Amino acid sequence: MVSRVGSNQFSKRMRLHADRFPVTASRIVKDAARAGLEAMILNTRIDTSKMVSNWLVTRDGPSSDLIPAYAEGRKGSTGPMSVAAALAFGRAEIEDFDVRRDIDLFITNNTPYLRYQQGSQLTALGQAAARAAIAGAKLF
Repeated sequence: MVSRVGSNQFSKRMRLHADRFPVTASRIVKDAARAGLEAMILNTRIDTSKMVSNWLVTRDGPSSDLIPAYAEGRKGSTGPMSVAAALAFGRAEIEDFDVRRDIDLFITNNTPYLRYQQGSQLTALGQAAARAAIAGAKLF
């Protein structure tokens, strides 16, 4: 038989865990999203910076936007600037995520020449992002 004192203590502990759940869930999603975003951006080939600049993070649905390069260039000349900008904008959107308010986080890239095909760069990027997200979420 559970004593009244024991059940009260259990109830208090459960309320404490329930209050912490949204914060913990948001942290896990943010950690995974940051790791996935970094894997996608840091492993994207850079020529004109357009493809790397188009890794966009949104909370209200996948982006359909196609934006110009953060720093226009040729043959990777502006790669570091565009990578830094893409990471900064993506991380800022991820930091605003709150599981109590937002349903999902989306990382999209609508560059027309980035295609998902077996053995393509995007396939490799997706696999790297998934591995990074699992590690980043510290679930295991």
